[in-house]
Amino acid sequence: MKKDNNEEEKSSGVSLEDYIIQDKINAFIQHYKPAKDESTCDEVYTDAKLRQFFKAWPCTLGDPLSIYTNILGESGFIMKVSLSGEPAYFVCQREN
Repeated sequence: MKKDNNEEEKSSGVSLEDYIIQDKINAFIQHYKPAKDESTCDEVYTDAKLRQFFKAWPCTLGDPLSIYTNILGESGFIMKVSLSGEPAYFVCQREN
């Protein structure tokens, strides 16, 4: 009997954390800082924009975006509700 992809991933020891690229998180944190609110931010990062930035697409093991958002939360980024009604991070570019 042939194993499906999910069974193969579990048996090979692959976890959702294996899909996380720390350098992408570091790049985000080095380029942006949390903004107080939407009126003071340079950019609004919704789920869709975060997925695109991190290339965090759901897979058979789950959704890697949840790990990225947890790490961002630990780094001081707080998700709030945007004026359009979507949850989002409000960020300002860091000055170099």
